[in-house]
This record gives sequence, structure tokens and C-alpha cells, in this order.
Amino acid sequence: MKEKTMLPEPPAKGSLQLFVREAWPQVVVAPLEWGNVLESMSEQIEQALHEPGTPCLIACPTARCGKTMLMSVLLPAWIWTWAPAARLMTVGVSERAAHADARLTRELLRSVWYRRRWGEGIVPFATSNLAFTENRAGGYRRAVGVRSAISGLRVDVAIADCIYPFAYPGAERGEARDRVDTWWQQEALKRVVPGGHMLRVEESILATA
Repeated sequence: MKEKTMLPEPPAKGSLQLFVREAWPQVVVAPLEWGNVLESMSEQIEQALHEPGTPCLIACPTARCGKTMLMSVLLPAWIWTWAPAARLMTVGVSERAAHADARLTRELLRSVWYRRRWGEGIVPFATSNLAFTENRAGGYRRAVGVRSAISGLRVDVAIADCIYPFAYPGAERGEARDRVDTWWQQEALKRVVPGGHMLRVEESILATA
């Protein structure tokens, strides 16, 4: 029998926006500048989570709008508030970026604010390995760089945050993007169990979900 996701139904729409507004100051010193981009992204994420099995590509029109904080730091922590056993894979443009975001999520999970609201069960086990975070409810997060070796991994939710490379000139950039899209479609999406969720955001709309 094929493995299927055991995720519960997501909470009512608007829950993610509320979480982001409250969780932001627990992680970031600078005040949250809530705008149309974050609101639209939050709405699209929640909509996608109510449509399991369908890859979702979110086109972000601008840089430095808080998208990484939303996608790679706060979103995993929010998912664990209603699905603490969820198995997550977060993908960054590099392994270093993916691990840095995972570290910030851990800080949030261990914060007094988070633990008072959702209990000790989601607090991650202590480890220095930023590539793998496991909570006490059986959920885990694998943080990887784009085009990493991920064979054998099975997850309920895959989250990719701006994984297109920008350090290539001209035609080489297009070829590099093609390699990223191939990896995402032929490797990353296959790690998601049936009924799971696939979320990706890019600053460009040239990606294919």
C-alpha cells in the first residue's frame, strides 16, 4: 500500500497571517512591515494547503519583503502548531541558507511565547545538526540546499524558497534555472507522499511548479 500523508485539515484561513504577526517579533528585532506581498503570499499558502497534492508556485514581485522569514522560518513553525507530527523538507538556494533559516525556526520553537501556546511537545530535541530538526511529537524538518541528494526522504510538506541561482551570466543563468526546475520536479516533488503539499516561491515567474 502506498504511503499517504496523515496531516489533519489545516485551520481556518487567516490563521497563518495571525501567526506571522504574533511570531515575527519573537525572531526579528526590526518591526514587521506588513504589506500586500506578505498578505498575498499567506493567502496563497493557505489556499494551497486546502488543495493537497497540487504543486503551488508563488510569484513574489520584489526582494526584501519578508518572504524568506515567512516561507523558511515561520511557516514550518506554524504548520507544527496544527500538525506537530508533520514531516517537512525546506529547500534553500544553498545549504548554508537552508541551515540558517532552520536555526531561526528552532529559536522560535524554543521561545517562551511558542511553548506557552503549543506546549512542550513541539520543542525540538537538542542537536547541533541544523540539517535535521526533530520534535517530540514525531515531526521532523530536513533543511537542504537546492539539488542536494535527498533519495529515500519521505515528507508531508516540501517548501522551497527562491531556489533559482542568480550568479550566472546570460544563457548560463537559463541553463542553471533549468537544472533547478528539473531537480525540483524529478527529485524534490517525488519526496512528497500522496496527499502532501508542495510550496515554492520565486522572485521570477519563469519557474514551473
